[in-house]
Amino acid sequence: MVALDAEDTAEVRRVMVMPFAGAAGVSMPLYLSAQRQAISRVYGDGKSKPIAYDYKAVASAVKPAEGTAYLEITAAGGLRFVDVMQDAAHRFITDAERTKWNAAQDNAESHADNAAAEAEETAVRDAVLRTRLTGARLDKGYFKNTDESLLFTGDRTIRIVFVTGDDVTTRQAVFRDGYNNQHNTVSVAENWITGRVGGTSYQTAAQANTLYEVVLVKTADGCKAVINNVVQNKALAGDAAEARFIEVGNSENVPFFGRIISVRIFNFAFSDTDIASSWNDGHPELWCVPDEWRRVRQLGWPTATYKPEAETWARNTGNAIRTDNVAAANGFSGNFQRFEIPEGGTSISIYNGFQRYDGKTRRERQRVRFEYRSSGSISARTFGSFAANTGDAAVAEIIGETANYMVIEMSGQPGDFIEIRTLAIDAVGCLLDLTPAGLTPTVWYDTSGQENDVSYFLNGNKAGEVELSYDTTGFPDTTAADREAVLAYANRYDADREDVLVCMADANAGQALADHAADAVKHITASERSTWNAKETTDGAQEKSRRGRKYGRARCGAARSDDRCSHGGKGCSNLRPRP
Repeated sequence: MVALDAEDTAEVRRVMVMPFAGAAGVSMPLYLSAQRQAISRVYGDGKSKPIAYDYKAVASAVKPAEGTAYLEITAAGGLRFVDVMQDAAHRFITDAERTKWNAAQDNAESHADNAAAEAEETAVRDAVLRTRLTGARLDKGYFKNTDESLLFTGDRTIRIVFVTGDDVTTRQAVFRDGYNNQHNTVSVAENWITGRVGGTSYQTAAQANTLYEVVLVKTADGCKAVINNVVQNKALAGDAAEARFIEVGNSENVPFFGRIISVRIFNFAFSDTDIASSWNDGHPELWCVPDEWRRVRQLGWPTATYKPEAETWARNTGNAIRTDNVAAANGFSGNFQRFEIPEGGTSISIYNGFQRYDGKTRRERQRVRFEYRSSGSISARTFGSFAANTGDAAVAEIIGETANYMVIEMSGQPGDFIEIRTLAIDAVGCLLDLTPAGLTPTVWYDTSGQENDVSYFLNGNKAGEVELSYDTTGFPDTTAADREAVLAYANRYDADREDVLVCMADANAGQALADHAADAVKHITASERSTWNAKETTDGAQEKSRRGRKYGRARCGAARSDDRCSHGGKGCSNLRPRP
């Protein structure tokens, strides 16, 4: 039996399986082609009509004319069925190949994860440890952002880490967020580093090619600046204006000639503890934003239930007397809640009902700002304490993690009280985190989780590419502890930096992963697996059998619908290939 191209009764070319009688004593090559012969019979009208077609393969030593399908058999043999059925897109596989490919597919995801993790870890380590990328040179342009989320009102901390250039006498702008002297700026000029916040300037002597950390803290109660861990505190609260924009490396076309390492903005005021932590024992360039300060989001207060004057604070001691919606008086800005020690009681304990029952599981910082009056001093457990206040309502705030139980307590006598009106409950943390891990030639990607990316412009407000810095001059040597901190940084912020690091990674570092992912031999698709597996099922076997019958079986031209010959069955000679 051979498979040859032949035209069916509708003159449609298709592959048919047909008999070949064989040949002996012939020279090679030999050409087999299909021959179709009509089988006729005389009908009642006296006319002879075909009732079937007989197909067989015939051999010839002469190559058939062009346009005639044939099978060439040489001294080396002919084409096998398996060779004819395969093409570039469809291949038979062995059980061994299937096992190998399935194993490769199963291992592909694990291999990719490991390769990606290794490349990412290398990129971060190289970036932060300054063996490759150390920051941006900004003498030709600047980064700018006008996103409203960065132009918020209220408490604000700005932290800039940079390295001066050779020139520390020419006026240079490192950072600013507004047009006049009331806004926050960091600059270099006449051998001084200047940090300006709340209308007041703070200075320290500038050294060329030296690393500096400047922290500017603005609050409603006052402002301060910290330069290389030295705190200066003298600004008045009334001088603190609001931000208009964010510019890094330029101010009114005054470029900075050094290198920017990192820029971070927070929507709360750094405490002395925070300031000491960010200095990082003299390695501010390696300091990482804590997890609980990241991915700041709106907490959704107030709600229809939790309001400034009701429900936000609840009794922690069941016998305390609670009254909501007390009419505004004694300096409160609106109605308030009142808690009172009952007869026989000795204390009051209340907790933040909104925070307690909001169902949040993420660890993040929240700030609760409130007005209060109390007959005695009150304690917010681990978050601080506040003096007794029987005069007009005073403003206070508590900052803590949402995962912690926020409680206010007071000891006293029956009749002693706490009156409280909640002003705000919001999440606080880092709103902009520009580090070497997010730096690309055209955009400095924000890795705080807020997506406040900052675009780069050439002087004159034209889009351009920043000059990346690879110079390690002026940096202190890193220690083993520094390297551990960097690896922790890599592991901690994978989600936020996933898109960022692909812009930084060394092409060679990810080449093995790219080659593996593109290898079509080692991988199979889900469709291929489904097809292969289906061939080994009962349904698959039945389908193969059906197709064999369809293309390999001849039937009588007068057969009935049940495929049984109407002329006597097996011996019938009125056979034709079934299309």
